Amino acid sequence: MIRALPNTAQLTAYTLWCAAALLALKPLQWLVGTWYQAGYEGIGWFACLAVLFLAGSSLRTPLQTARAQLMMPTYVLLTLTAFLRLASQLLDVDVVGALLLAVDVYALARLARLDERAFAVSPLWLAVLFCFSLPVEPMVQRVIGFDLQQISAFLACGLLTPFFQELACEGIRLRLADVDVLVDLPCSGAEIVSISAFVFSLINAVRRPDLQWGLLSSAACVLLALTGNGLRIALLAIGIAYADSLGFSVMDPLPHMMIGLGVVALTSTALLAITRFYPTRDASAPAADTAHPPSTFERPLPGLVFALSLVLFALLVGAIQPRPVDASPTLAVPEMPWVAAGFLREAAPLTDQERTYFTRYGGGADRAAYGPYGLLLVSTASPLRHLHDPLICLRGAGLDAHLLGTDHEAGETVYRASDAARSYLVRVAYRSAEGVQAASVAEVVWHWLRQPGSTWTMVQQVIPEDAGLDAGSTARWQAAVRRAFNLT
Repeated sequence: MIRALPNTAQLTAYTLWCAAALLALKPLQWLVGTWYQAGYEGIGWFACLAVLFLAGSSLRTPLQTARAQLMMPTYVLLTLTAFLRLASQLLDVDVVGALLLAVDVYALARLARLDERAFAVSPLWLAVLFCFSLPVEPMVQRVIGFDLQQISAFLACGLLTPFFQELACEGIRLRLADVDVLVDLPCSGAEIVSISAFVFSLINAVRRPDLQWGLLSSAACVLLALTGNGLRIALLAIGIAYADSLGFSVMDPLPHMMIGLGVVALTSTALLAITRFYPTRDASAPAADTAHPPSTFERPLPGLVFALSLVLFALLVGAIQPRPVDASPTLAVPEMPWVAAGFLREAAPLTDQERTYFTRYGGGADRAAYGPYGLLLVSTASPLRHLHDPLICLRGAGLDAHLLGTDHEAGETVYRASDAARSYLVRVAYRSAEGVQAASVAEVVWHWLRQPGSTWTMVQQVIPEDAGLDAGSTARWQAAVRRAFNLT
C-alpha cells in the first residue's frame, strides 16, 4: 500500500492536467483564432510568446528556497475556473473563457514556483501579461472606445489651448485654424493604452512590485498612456491645420506611424523610470516548515477523486449547448423605401455568412439593391453582443477593407472595401428607436449602456466607386436614404 501512494499521487497530477486541458481547449481555440482572424489583428501572439519566454527562462534557473509547495490553492483555482467556464459556455461569451486562461497561467506559475527561482518572475504579472494574448484593443474600443475618444479630445484640447487662441473644442471635434479635426475611434487611445499596458506588465513581471507599488504604478501607466495619446492627437491636429507650412501631410502612413511610435517610446521610457523606484526584492526567502499537515485534497485518494470529478465536469462543460441571455429578441428592420432617387428597390437576400453575422443572436437584417447601390439594415436590442465593427464583417466577406474616416456632417463612418474586380465606398450610421444617431459601434454601446434595452439599427450604404456613376446621382440616392431613416 505504501508503494502505491506515489503512483496514486502521480495519477492525480496527470488527471488534473487532463481536466485543465479539457477546460482550456475551447477558449484556447477561440484565442488562437483571433490571432489571424480579420479585424482582430494585434499583439496577441507576441504576448503569448513573451509569457512563454519569461516562464521558460525562469524555469531554467534553480530554486532559491526550500519552501514546501502547497497544493490547496491550485485545487481552489481549478474549481473556481471550472464553474466560471461553465458560465462562459452557457452564456456563449468566449472572451470570459479566454480570460480565465490567465488564471491557469497564474496557477501554473505558482506550481512551478517561478517567483522563488534565481531568475524570478511574478506569477500575477505573468498572468496579466498573458491577458494581452486576447484582442485587447478591439475589446477596449468596443466597450469604452467612445469614452476614450472624449478623454483624448479633452486632453489634446488642454495641451493646445495655451498655444493657439483660435482653437475651438466641441466633444470629439477640434477646430484649429479654421480646419476641423475629428478624433476618430482609431485615435481613441485604445492602441496606445494597450501597448503601454503590455510593456508595463512585461516590466512588472520581472521587477515584481509589491501590492502598493503595483497599484500606484498601474494608475500612473493609464494616465501616461492617455496623456501620450492626447499629445499625439495635438501633434496631428497641428499638422493637419498647418499642412501647407509643413509641406507634407501628417496623415500619410510614414509621418503618422512615426508620431505614434515616438509617443509609445516616450511613454515606455517614463514607465521604465517609474519602475526604478520599486524597492529591491530578492527571490530567496527563509526556508519554511515543510512538515505542514496535508489538506483533505492533498491526500492521495481524495485528490484522485477530485481530479476524476473535475474531468467529468470538464466533459460536461464541453457538451453543454450555449444559451446566451443577452441575445436580442427577433426584430423587424425598418421598412426600406420602394423608390430612392429614381431607383426601384430590388430584393438582395442575405448570404449564409451574413445571416451568421447579423441574425445569430436575434435582431433582424435585410438587404436590398437600388440600381448600382446597395443598402443593408441590421436591427438589434443588444448591440454589445450583436453589432460588429464593419471592418470585421467586410474582411470576413473576403474584401480588402480599411477605414477612411468619419463624415462629421453626415454622422457616418466611411470605409473603402475592394476585391479583385470592384471597389466600393461603404458608409455606416446607427440610429436608435428614440432618434439618437451614432457613427460607430463604440458610440452605440456608450449610449446603450445608459439606456439598456433600446433598439438600434445599422444603416449601411454601399456605393461602387468604379462604375462610372454620376456624383449628383449618388448624392441624391444618399439623401433619399438619409431621409427615409431620419439620419442627419
